Parts: sequence; C-alpha cells; structure tokens
Amino acid sequence: MNFIDELKRRKVGRVIVAYGVVAFVLLQLGEIIFPGLNLPDWTLTFLIVILGMGFPVAVVLAWIFDKTPKGIIRTDNIDENTINSSSDDSRTFFQRKRTWFAVAGVLLGVLIGIYGSGIFSYQPSLMSIAVLPFDNYSTAPEDQFFSDGITEVIIANLAKVEDLKVISRTSVMEYKGTTKKLKNIAEELGVAHILEGSVQRANGRVRIIGQLIDTRTDEHLWAETYDRNEIDIFDIQSDVAIQIAQAMQAELTESATELIKDRPTDNLAAYELYMKGRNYQNRSFRESDFKLAIDFYDQAIQLDPKFAVAYAALSETHDFVIWMGYDISDQRKALVSNNLKKAKQLDPDHSEVRLANAIHLYRQRNYYPAMDEYRAVRELQPGNSEIWERIAYVQYRVGQFQASLNNLLDAYAVNPKSPRLVLQVGMGHQLMFDYENAIRYYDISINLAPDISSGAYNWKSQAMLLNGYEEPSALEVLDQGIERTSDESLISARILHAFHSGNFMQAQNLLGMLKEPFGGFGYANNTITPKELISGLVLRGLGNEVLSNKNLDIARVKMESKVQQSPGDYRTHSGLGIVYAYLGMREEAIREGKMALAILPVSKDSFFGAQNLFSVAYTYMVLGDYNSALNLLETVINQHGGITIEHIQNLPEWKPLRDHPRVQQWIKDNKQTS
Repeated sequence: MNFIDELKRRKVGRVIVAYGVVAFVLLQLGEIIFPGLNLPDWTLTFLIVILGMGFPVAVVLAWIFDKTPKGIIRTDNIDENTINSSSDDSRTFFQRKRTWFAVAGVLLGVLIGIYGSGIFSYQPSLMSIAVLPFDNYSTAPEDQFFSDGITEVIIANLAKVEDLKVISRTSVMEYKGTTKKLKNIAEELGVAHILEGSVQRANGRVRIIGQLIDTRTDEHLWAETYDRNEIDIFDIQSDVAIQIAQAMQAELTESATELIKDRPTDNLAAYELYMKGRNYQNRSFRESDFKLAIDFYDQAIQLDPKFAVAYAALSETHDFVIWMGYDISDQRKALVSNNLKKAKQLDPDHSEVRLANAIHLYRQRNYYPAMDEYRAVRELQPGNSEIWERIAYVQYRVGQFQASLNNLLDAYAVNPKSPRLVLQVGMGHQLMFDYENAIRYYDISINLAPDISSGAYNWKSQAMLLNGYEEPSALEVLDQGIERTSDESLISARILHAFHSGNFMQAQNLLGMLKEPFGGFGYANNTITPKELISGLVLRGLGNEVLSNKNLDIARVKMESKVQQSPGDYRTHSGLGIVYAYLGMREEAIREGKMALAILPVSKDSFFGAQNLFSVAYTYMVLGDYNSALNLLETVINQHGGITIEHIQNLPEWKPLRDHPRVQQWIKDNKQTS
C-alpha cells in the first residue's frame, strides 16, 4: 500500500479539511467579535497561533486513531472487516454528508466575514457627533487660542441639546492637525457624525467654514461659510450649534436655544483671555498651569468687571489650588469665596456659575447639596461629561461606589481620550476591588499622556501589588513614570518603598533625584508632609540618628507652622502626627491623629475619610501600638475607600503588622469568603 493509499485509509485528508473549515469559521468570528468585546489586539494573533499549533496535532491524531462503529481505536488495530465496513462508501462525492459539511462551513465563514461585522461590531448612535478642532489659517500665534476656543464653545453649545451625544473637548483635541481619515476618527470615538471646519482672522474680520459629515455614508449634511466682524463670533458659534442640531434632527427646545444663544461677555479681548485661562486650567494638575490660568482670568476681569463666568472660573481654579494642597492659606480661601460671590451677584443662574458653586460645595465636603447643584447643572448641560464625572466623585465619597463607577463609565463614553478621566475610571474599579480592570484603565491613561499621567503610574503600581504582582514589576512602573514625568511624588513614593523594604542605600541614591530633598512639601489625599521627613527616615535607616533627628525636627517645625496656618485641614494634623510618631512624641502624635479624625471621619467621607483613618493607623503602628492601629483598620477594611486586607499583606509600609495574630486571622477569614 503506497503512502497516498495509507492517508486515505487513515482518513487524514478528511480531518485536514474539517480542521481547515472549523479554523476558518473561528478566525472569521474572532476578527468580528474580539474588537466588540474590547479584547487586546494580540488576542486574534493568539487564536491564530493556537490553531496553527493544533493543526499538526490533529494530523498526527488522525494518523494514529480512527473513529469506527466500535469507537475510537488505533488505526493499526483495525481488522479488515472493520476497514471494509467503515470505508465502503459507494456514494458519489456530492452525495456524502461530509462534503456538504465542508461546503456549508466555508459558506458560513464567508457570510460571517461579509455580513458579520454589521451584527457584532459596535454601532454608534445616530445622534452622536464629534467636533474636530477647527483648522487655524491665521498667521498670528495668538489666533490658535481663538480657533481652539471656537471649537470648545461649539462643543459646549451642542452639549446643551439633550438628544445629542457630544464627544468632549479633551478627547477631540488629540486630533488637532491630524491626517487620519474621518471614518477612522469616527470609529475611534464611536460617533456617526463629525463637524470639521476652519477659522481665519485678519483686520477685524473672521471667516469660519464648517461642514457636517455623516461618516457612515460620507454624505455632507450641512455646510456654511461665515464672513463677519470679529465681534459677531458669539452669534456664529450659536448659529453653528443650532444648525447642526437641526441637521441631525435633534429636538431643540426653546430653553436650550436660549442657553446656546447666551453671550458671556461683549468684550472680545476679555473673552480670548478667558479662553486662554480655560486652556491652562484644564491642561493638568500642575501648580504652574493653575497659576497661568489665574493670571489670564484676572486679566479678563480687568477688561470686563461684569464677566460672571470669568469670576466663576477664577473661583474654581483657586479652589483647586487648595484642594491639591499647593496653598491652603486663609488668603487663598478668601479668593475662592469672594470670586464666587461676585459671580453669583452678576449671573446666579448661569450654568458655569452654578457649576463653580457645586464644585465649591463639594470641596467643602457638603456632598449632598453639591449633588443637588450638579444635577441642576446637568439639566442645563445634559451632554457635558464633566458633570457626570463630578457627580461620580460625590458618589464615591458617600459610599455609592457602584453608582460612581457607572457615572464614570458614562462620562468615559463621551470623553475617551481624557487621561484624567480614564485614571478616575481606574480608581473607580479599584474602589470596587477590581484590580485587573483598574490596571487596564491606568494603562490607557498612561498611553494617552505618558509624560503627564503621574497619578496613573502611582495607582497602577499600588494596584499591581494589591493584586499579587511581584514587587519588581510594580517598581518598574514607578521607575518608568519617574523617567517620563520627573514627578517628585513618584520619586518620593519610590524612596519610601525602598525605605520600608530596608533598601536604605537605594533610598539614599533616590533622594538625590528630588529637586528639594530638604525643602518643600509632599501632598496626598490623606496627608501633607515635609520632604525633610523622607530624608530623615532614610538617614535613620542608614544609622545616622543625629542627622536623622535634625531633619525630623525641621519637619516638625514646618508641620507645626502648617497646622497654625490651616487648623481646619485634616491633612496637616495627620502629617504632623506622623512626624511626631517618628520623633517618639507619643502623646502629641496621638493628639494630632485624633484631631485629623475629628475633622474628617469616615462617616463624612467614605474615600478621603478612610484614607485619613489609614494614615492615623500608620501613626499608631510607628509608635508600636499595633492593637490601636488594627482597631482603626478593622473599621474600614473591605468596606471603605478601596482599603483591603491586601494592603497589609502586600504593601511594604505595613510589614510590621503582617505577623500579628489578628492580621493572620483576617487573612484566613478573607480566604474563606473569597
């Protein structure tokens, strides 16, 4: 019997055909379904590799075994009668079932490839739109702010139309000057329509050209050219939004039309300064950007003292400076309240003024009044993703973690390119103890802004440790963040990790990377501490007690001054308590810790309150009072603020508590319930 006859006898060819048909169908399905499930790009490659590896296995098994009326047996053991009974088939090729199976499989794969994408792929809403940054054809560099401002205002106006899903400014600005095809941009943003245009300004005149395109058909639904005086820019922006809403057949109510036609100021120069301030305010969390925003807002108000929206934005930015801990003085707080008061006097019902008021209520931890105000603003700006995002912040501070995550995901749907928002989505998952998804969103945030998203590196590193990753992998993330951003909070986190892990020489080397290793402060949600605290701890680890205590004493003096400046800020009391603890000042450390908890208990804030309690528990641990530390931790673990038993198990700063009998019992109980 020759080789070909042997292949026929062993039915290897039949198996090859069947395997090929099944593999073809699976690949067609994978190509269509995997993107819809948001699976990574390598998933399809992995499927191809698996199918490729399975092919020789299938061939070998077909050679060795055969399916007979007696079951699956080795081919060599099949007697002549079995061979004859199983292979005697006088039917023609087209009368055999396996032939039609193969044909049907191939046809199924082809049909899936042709029509399946329409079934399984994401179909954008017909009422969805992205406004791409208008091209600036003016020569003056200052006009770039002008053209970007037009884009932002049109987006804001469209967001006032309830029927429309409008991609936010942050996400569309990534496409400024892009050469991508509109269809690809629409697919990336999940929209059915795109508005694009251009702006040219010269000699007091402005020409704006806009066109609305249905990206599914490439049909132009609307196009217009405006050639007007500069001061008419407000009317042009309003008209564009109204015309777009009508072209998309959205329901345009009378109240929405009035909001769209609202003119924030009659002073064009003041308006441009305001738009510059908006640009810097939204650019990052850096103090330098906030300072620039404040400067531009101040200039705008000088030109138009009745510019209510500029006062509101100024109040909001000063509030953010306090929130971030850059300046928590009473003078800064007065700037917040005075500018907000002025905005309310000028235009109390304006949506931007009410938004600033909601933000201030939130930052004063008046969470439920803030929630009411945010919801009122959402009625005025139903398509503004920022409102959903801010409602989510309130919700996770009052313990509504799942509702918070849902709102963050809704905001993400219309603002998918915002590194800040994506970071918050990751945190939302982490608060629900879903570390895998948290890490996934931190990665997205990092990829969107690798040189800015310092918080994403920090949170990702922590989430990896909490999820059981090896320390080198988590530290590699911090090192990558330091290299890309030079952010001092990441450097400090890396130093403290080295200190708590006992790598004191490494901590000392890293200390040299700080621009002010013996000056300035570090900021976090739960505490404020001087950099001398970090240097003092490193020196203690190296055995230099004299110099260590000198640095810690400097830290004490600075923190005592901070407490005097802002006695109502829980972060200063918490930070001072930690410094006292490392100096061995037990009574003073406990006093400051209790004061921090009195100012912000967990009952008042499920997130920051829990982080604050976490910091005070750390103070007790430093003092060696492990039972008091555990008494506090027991009230929040697996309940508030995303704090779990894994924090004690896996984070190096909590190493002293790991062998405590109570902790061991918690770990045992946690395993039984998980």
